[in-house]
Amino acid sequence: MLAGDLHLDLPPGLSPVQLFTYTTELNVQPDGLPPAVLLIEHAAELTPSPDRRLALSEWASGWARRAGLLTALERRRAERAETTADPTIPRCLVVAVEPARDGSDDVVVRPWLNTVPGRWQPWAAEPETTSLDGLGRAVERVLRQVVRLTPAPHAQPSVLSGRTPPYVEFVLPYDLLNHDMAGLTVSSADGRPEPLGLKYGVHLRSLERMRTDDLLVREQWLERWETLRSRGIGVHGWRTSDRTGPDAWQAALASEPSRTAAVLDAPDGGAATEAVKAAIVEGLGLAVWDRRGEFSEERREVVTAVFSSVPTPTQIPLAIHRLRRTAGLDVAGPCSWGGTSPSSGTTPTGWSTSRPPPTTASTTTTARRTGYERTGRP
Repeated sequence: MLAGDLHLDLPPGLSPVQLFTYTTELNVQPDGLPPAVLLIEHAAELTPSPDRRLALSEWASGWARRAGLLTALERRRAERAETTADPTIPRCLVVAVEPARDGSDDVVVRPWLNTVPGRWQPWAAEPETTSLDGLGRAVERVLRQVVRLTPAPHAQPSVLSGRTPPYVEFVLPYDLLNHDMAGLTVSSADGRPEPLGLKYGVHLRSLERMRTDDLLVREQWLERWETLRSRGIGVHGWRTSDRTGPDAWQAALASEPSRTAAVLDAPDGGAATEAVKAAIVEGLGLAVWDRRGEFSEERREVVTAVFSSVPTPTQIPLAIHRLRRTAGLDVAGPCSWGGTSPSSGTTPTGWSTSRPPPTTASTTTTARRTGYERTGRP
């Protein structure tokens, strides 16, 4: 919030005293207000103590009055009051991963952290170069930079209370979309490794789509998301065994704007990857596939049932996270989070429901969002 007000990236990991000292060395804002005074303002909003909130707010008002800047301060307060927090935006880590292009197999990891739920104001953390095998450790290091992003060791997971859980979002090139990002291991509170997808919601986004400057692609993406919000999920399926190729599938998507989600075989190269690219070009905001390869009909029915059980599109990430987390408990047991499916190398996703089809089923899925309701995200 403060970083957004100042239009600056603030250094992570500072104590309150260090942050105050840092802001005293910054230039005043265009309206004349010093960043340190704005820090006091934000501290007043965030403190749970009414007495302390009043004391901090009165201090800021007194300083601004003496400096002849009370009007500017009150204008800032009015602007913040008009800004409504969006409950669908949780704390999150966004990680862009792409090849280092230095002749090695390394990747460059560029993270952003959004530490305040309800507001989209991410700040960039330091990038680093690592191997794919070291990606989990790189993600863990970034998560530890902001303690508030990490759930408290003894707190009930937010997924159980119905709130949107903190999530980790990977922005990936096409050739990494089927990499098991949810299966990356991070250390738990007691030091044991556990899959990332059991602790956090894990989303994937297309690096190529983010970098496109094609206005038509962007317009189609916005139209599909508006359809998703207003009419719900309309699934369009792709199977590698289909006689029609990706071109015909894309043509069908283009002619059916009511389709807002795709269920596909794994994009591990070939026709399935081309189908994912076509879905992105046509603006679909949601795709789900089985990482192991062919997405069987039974598992497709499970995903369709999950979509049917979601009352609003904003709850899709929570539904997928529940699916993955429940499967981890079913497979590994409550005392072990490290269980994986030998056939897939990823934590299987199980789901129980009272709606048809079968009440209990198992599948391995990777949920990816090719777009967002909020267009200002990095």
